[in-house]
Amino acid sequence: MADKNVAQDPKEIFVSTSKKIEKGLSNMAPSELISDIRISLRKLKEPNNLDEMVTDNLQWKNESSQEGKLWLIIKKQEKLIATLSEQLAKSKNSEALRNNSQENIMIDKNDQTTEAHKIYTIKCLQEKLATLEEQIEILTAVESR
Repeated sequence: MADKNVAQDPKEIFVSTSKKIEKGLSNMAPSELISDIRISLRKLKEPNNLDEMVTDNLQWKNESSQEGKLWLIIKKQEKLIATLSEQLAKSKNSEALRNNSQENIMIDKNDQTTEAHKIYTIKCLQEKLATLEEQIEILTAVESR
């Protein structure tokens, strides 16, 4: 039987915390998450010596504080989110353009079909007119005799 005063395995604590956090995050809408992140970021202060904690290739120096490391992670995530948002916007625009072009193709096909029907109707009417003109000529010729 385990003693309640004995500390739990850190992995078990992480997993249970992770499940709790994941459950909480999954219940939040994306807009709520973004709002909460922005509010939290306003409360955080960027370390004064952040440039000194980071190498040119954005790696942490050994003497970097946790605050500096976290701030760098936040900045990387902000950049990633901005890039993904731009790509999403471009994707939505290209999808809208593709849908518009498909609609235009359908409209063009409908227009072509309508035009073909009009041409067919005109030809039928012209033939009917020719037949009626011939009948009129025959009737006038018979009547004049």
